[in-house]
Amino acid sequence: MFSDDVRLNGVSSVKQTDIVITNGVIHLVNAVIGLPTVVSRAAANQNFTTLVGLLDGQGLVPTLNGTTNSSFTVFTTSNTGFETFETRNIETLANFTFAQVTSVLAYPVLAVAKVLASGSSTITITTLKTRTFTIAGIVITDEENRNIVAFDV
Repeated sequence: MFSDDVRLNGVSSVKQTDIVITNGVIHLVNAVIGLPTVVSRAAANQNFTTLVGLLDGQGLVPTLNGTTNSSFTVFTTSNTGFETFETRNIETLANFTFAQVTSVLAYPVLAVAKVLASGSSTITITTLKTRTFTIAGIVITDEENRNIVAFDV
């Protein structure tokens, strides 16, 4: 048997490694590993526990789990960003209404699976909350002229 330390998509643990077969090696897991979604990727990354908690509390997990007909791109802050916000705005997030938290969480969501831009073009994309982001090459900027600095995490 193997330790539960190795988790896949936040849902499955490796139970046995290195089972040699004729055409390769198998690692036995304890659960079916589904295709990753925005939520499963966030849940598997310890930098996004605050986001996942908020999504769960708002009942938005099923919406953002997506299917082939409803995929999403989410621009969000990490736990550090939420902590910085709370440090500068004591108890603000905790005192938001359900509707306010939902609005904050939906602000950076796009109803498309992948957003790409070539190095020479500039495009504007609209979020579910009808806000816009501008992508110029690899630079992404929101309406407040704030840059998104990490992507594909």
